[in-house]
Amino acid sequence: MGLLTHWSRRIAARSQASPRRALTYALVFLGAALLIYLLFARSATAGQSTAFVLNAGAESRALPVPDLVFPTGAALYGFVLLCAFLGGWQLARGFRRVNLALSVVAAMFVLAFLTWAARGRSLNLTGLLSSALLRAVPIALAALSGVLCERCAVINIGIEGMMLTGAF
Repeated sequence: MGLLTHWSRRIAARSQASPRRALTYALVFLGAALLIYLLFARSATAGQSTAFVLNAGAESRALPVPDLVFPTGAALYGFVLLCAFLGGWQLARGFRRVNLALSVVAAMFVLAFLTWAARGRSLNLTGLLSSALLRAVPIALAALSGVLCERCAVINIGIEGMMLTGAF
């Protein structure tokens, strides 16, 4: 236990977070790197490539963007190394803006999953993002109505009923 206390105090001295929180962030970053390696990178075989399609479709009048094609294994191991580097940096020096590093690690994990899911094939990234945005709007509007009700000191326990009524 003495070694963990030493490391957490050393990290907290360089960052603005508490000692336990700084050490927890470092372990989360290293855990994300380990998960990306165990779940995604080990299953990638040599010669596989991933293609992210960045065009909305043939009927779109937007500027055509070339597809993003890259080797799957190299990208996954790159995500592992980046997350491990961020975890090591957090252990050694600490970040001043830990939430930014946490969002980068979360984005790397999501990108690693999408790369692993589309290995050997292509994934329409534009269609994925547009459908996610389309499905998130009702939830965001319900959350906004809940926030407005709370700001007006009204406890609204029927937000899901209003969502169902609006869906009909």
